[in-house]
Amino acid sequence: MVFFNFYWMIIFAAVILSVTGLIFRKSVLLYLAAVLVLPLALYLAATPRFHLWGLAFPLLFAGSAILIQRKRRWLSVMLSVPVYLLVAWLMYTVWNQ
Repeated sequence: MVFFNFYWMIIFAAVILSVTGLIFRKSVLLYLAAVLVLPLALYLAATPRFHLWGLAFPLLFAGSAILIQRKRRWLSVMLSVPVYLLVAWLMYTVWNQ
């Protein structure tokens, strides 16, 4: 149970860091969010539904950081949206069990 709570804190920290990085245009925060979302990606890569897609989510945050460096903010936001949707879906699924 303690691991489960710590796990969700890491996911929330990744989301907060990525949103902060997008708002203030700080690519370092997006890279840090990519590292923090890595355990979620590895967990999802072990499931049949997200077998190959699970590993793409940290890459989306890393790509978003690169786009922030190149001054393409809206494209960076568009790359981050799938991760936010995944976290929202995962929260909904866990909440309704």
